[in-house]
Amino acid sequence: MTIPEIKPQKPQDIPVEIKYPQPEIISTPPKAEYKPVYTYAPEPIKEPVHKVSSTHEKENVNPDEALAKLFELQRHDDVSERFSHVTIDDIQAAMGLNERIFTLKELFGGDKTLFDATCDQLNRLHSFAEAQSLLVHGPARIFKWGDPERLKMAEQFIRIVARRYPKQGH
Repeated sequence: MTIPEIKPQKPQDIPVEIKYPQPEIISTPPKAEYKPVYTYAPEPIKEPVHKVSSTHEKENVNPDEALAKLFELQRHDDVSERFSHVTIDDIQAAMGLNERIFTLKELFGGDKTLFDATCDQLNRLHSFAEAQSLLVHGPARIFKWGDPERLKMAEQFIRIVARRYPKQGH
């Protein structure tokens, strides 16, 4: 068998077009510089929620009288106020979470056990007069609910307590 002879051939010149990609123009956005802007804001006017009496007047105020005034319920003719007197079955359930936390902190000295026990006992009582007696001889006296800084919160809590006892004290 004979092997055919392979002769090298000269490569043909074939034109080859080389395509280069179009250069991509890259621009970087300018960096934003954050500078604080200072504006004048007047100091808010702080008005006392409750009038603070002078020390001479405080000496004449009986703490029991201050507590008794907390429990004086007034009639309200406003529709929204009437709605706020709808009877409730459970004092804690009638309060929002933030209201419970604030009440616990401000009116019960942060003592959750005392707060829970007091609310449970209030839920079992039969009249607002019994509730008033329980509170006046307990947490209201211990945590000084008649003090100006606690007065508003105490009033709100007592309104909720009053809703537990229908047609009593209204």
